[in-house]
Amino acid sequence: MIETQMTFDFDVVNKIASETIGAALAVHRTIGAGHNKETYLSCWAYELRERGLQVEIMRSIPLQYKNLVLNEAMQLELVVEDCIVLNPLTLDKGINDDHIISLVNKLRYAEIELGLLINFNVKFLRGEAIKRVRI
Repeated sequence: MIETQMTFDFDVVNKIASETIGAALAVHRTIGAGHNKETYLSCWAYELRERGLQVEIMRSIPLQYKNLVLNEAMQLELVVEDCIVLNPLTLDKGINDDHIISLVNKLRYAEIELGLLINFNVKFLRGEAIKRVRI
Protein backbone atom coordinates (compact mmCIF):
# COMPACT_ATOMS: atom_id res chain seq x y z
CA MET A 1 0.00 0.00 0.00
CA ILE A 2 1.32 3.42 -0.94
CA GLU A 3 1.16 6.04 1.78
CA THR A 4 0.08 9.45 0.55
CA GLN A 5 0.09 12.84 2.17
CA MET A 6 -2.92 14.34 0.42
CA THR A 7 -4.08 17.46 2.17
CA PHE A 8 -6.29 19.39 -0.22
CA ASP A 9 -8.76 22.15 0.47
CA PHE A 10 -11.87 20.60 -1.08
CA ASP A 11 -13.51 23.97 -1.77
CA VAL A 12 -10.46 25.21 -3.67
CA VAL A 13 -10.07 21.95 -5.60
CA ASN A 14 -13.77 21.92 -6.53
CA LYS A 15 -13.55 25.53 -7.72
CA ILE A 16 -10.53 24.66 -9.89
CA ALA A 17 -12.37 21.56 -11.19
CA SER A 18 -15.33 23.71 -12.19
CA GLU A 19 -13.00 26.14 -13.95
CA THR A 20 -11.30 23.27 -15.83
CA ILE A 21 -14.66 21.92 -17.00
CA GLY A 22 -15.61 25.42 -18.11
CA ALA A 23 -12.37 25.64 -20.05
CA ALA A 24 -13.07 22.27 -21.70
CA LEU A 25 -16.53 23.47 -22.68
CA ALA A 26 -15.02 26.64 -24.20
CA VAL A 27 -12.56 24.56 -26.25
CA HIS A 28 -15.30 22.20 -27.43
CA ARG A 29 -17.64 25.08 -28.33
CA THR A 30 -14.87 26.70 -30.37
CA ILE A 31 -13.36 23.77 -32.28
CA GLY A 32 -15.98 21.02 -31.87
CA ALA A 33 -15.47 17.27 -32.09
CA GLY A 34 -13.28 15.31 -34.48
CA HIS A 35 -9.75 16.47 -33.65
CA ASN A 36 -6.87 14.45 -32.23
CA LYS A 37 -6.05 14.23 -28.54
CA GLU A 38 -2.98 16.49 -28.84
CA THR A 39 -5.10 19.28 -30.31
CA TYR A 40 -7.50 19.19 -27.37
CA LEU A 41 -4.63 18.91 -24.89
CA SER A 42 -2.93 22.02 -26.29
CA CYS A 43 -6.13 24.06 -26.59
CA TRP A 44 -7.30 23.05 -23.10
CA ALA A 45 -3.93 23.99 -21.57
CA TYR A 46 -4.03 27.32 -23.41
CA GLU A 47 -7.57 28.06 -22.20
CA LEU A 48 -6.64 27.19 -18.60
CA ARG A 49 -3.60 29.47 -18.70
CA GLU A 50 -5.76 32.25 -20.14
CA ARG A 51 -7.92 31.84 -17.05
CA GLY A 52 -4.88 32.34 -14.81
CA LEU A 53 -4.34 28.72 -13.79
CA GLN A 54 -0.96 27.01 -13.55
CA VAL A 55 -0.79 24.10 -15.99
CA GLU A 56 1.86 21.48 -16.60
CA ILE A 57 1.76 19.32 -19.73
CA MET A 58 3.03 15.70 -19.79
CA ARG A 59 4.40 15.38 -16.25
CA SER A 60 6.36 12.13 -15.80
CA ILE A 61 5.53 10.05 -12.75
CA PRO A 62 8.01 7.42 -11.50
CA LEU A 63 7.01 3.95 -10.45
CA GLN A 64 9.05 1.78 -8.11
CA TYR A 65 9.01 -1.99 -8.32
CA LYS A 66 11.18 -3.46 -5.58
CA ASN A 67 14.63 -1.92 -6.25
CA LEU A 68 13.78 -0.91 -9.81
CA VAL A 69 12.72 2.69 -10.39
CA LEU A 70 11.02 3.50 -13.69
CA ASN A 71 11.37 7.27 -13.87
CA GLU A 72 8.93 7.79 -16.72
CA ALA A 73 6.53 4.92 -16.14
CA MET A 74 3.46 7.13 -16.40
CA GLN A 75 2.57 10.42 -18.01
CA LEU A 76 0.02 12.86 -16.66
CA GLU A 77 -1.37 14.68 -19.68
CA LEU A 78 -2.32 17.88 -17.83
CA VAL A 79 -1.84 18.86 -14.20
CA VAL A 80 -3.65 21.99 -12.99
CA GLU A 81 -2.47 23.85 -9.91
CA ASP A 82 -0.78 20.63 -8.68
CA CYS A 83 -4.17 19.38 -7.50
CA ILE A 84 -6.08 18.01 -10.52
CA VAL A 85 -5.04 15.64 -13.30
CA LEU A 86 -6.84 16.20 -16.60
CA ASN A 87 -7.05 13.56 -19.29
CA PRO A 88 -8.49 14.65 -22.65
CA LEU A 89 -9.87 11.76 -24.69
CA THR A 90 -11.17 11.34 -28.25
CA LEU A 91 -13.22 8.16 -28.04
CA ASP A 92 -15.90 6.85 -30.38
CA LYS A 93 -17.50 4.57 -27.77
CA GLY A 94 -17.14 6.67 -24.63
CA ILE A 95 -15.24 6.47 -21.36
CA ASN A 96 -14.98 2.96 -19.95
CA ASP A 97 -13.61 1.25 -16.83
CA ASP A 98 -10.11 0.90 -18.35
CA HIS A 99 -9.82 4.69 -18.66
CA ILE A 100 -10.98 5.13 -15.07
CA ILE A 101 -8.57 2.47 -13.72
CA SER A 102 -5.67 4.05 -15.58
CA LEU A 103 -6.49 7.47 -14.13
CA VAL A 104 -6.86 6.04 -10.61
CA ASN A 105 -3.36 4.54 -10.88
CA LYS A 106 -1.93 7.84 -12.10
CA LEU A 107 -3.62 9.74 -9.28
CA ARG A 108 -2.33 7.28 -6.69
CA TYR A 109 1.29 7.48 -7.83
CA ALA A 110 1.15 11.26 -8.33
CA GLU A 111 -0.46 11.70 -4.90
CA ILE A 112 -3.19 13.84 -6.41
CA GLU A 113 -6.74 13.29 -5.28
CA LEU A 114 -8.89 14.42 -8.22
CA GLY A 115 -8.82 13.68 -11.92
CA LEU A 116 -11.09 14.50 -14.83
CA LEU A 117 -11.62 12.41 -17.94
CA ILE A 118 -13.22 14.36 -20.76
CA ASN A 119 -14.18 12.83 -24.08
CA PHE A 120 -14.08 15.64 -26.62
CA ASN A 121 -15.28 13.40 -29.47
CA VAL A 122 -18.98 14.01 -28.80
CA LYS A 123 -21.59 16.34 -30.24
CA PHE A 124 -22.36 17.85 -26.83
CA LEU A 125 -19.83 17.92 -23.98
CA ARG A 126 -22.00 16.81 -21.06
CA GLY A 127 -23.17 13.77 -19.11
CA GLU A 128 -21.12 10.65 -19.79
CA ALA A 129 -18.48 12.65 -21.69
CA ILE A 130 -17.22 14.08 -18.37
CA LYS A 131 -16.06 11.83 -15.52
CA ARG A 132 -14.73 13.02 -12.16
CA VAL A 133 -12.46 10.49 -10.48
CA ARG A 134 -11.56 10.98 -6.83
CA ILE A 135 -9.29 8.76 -4.76
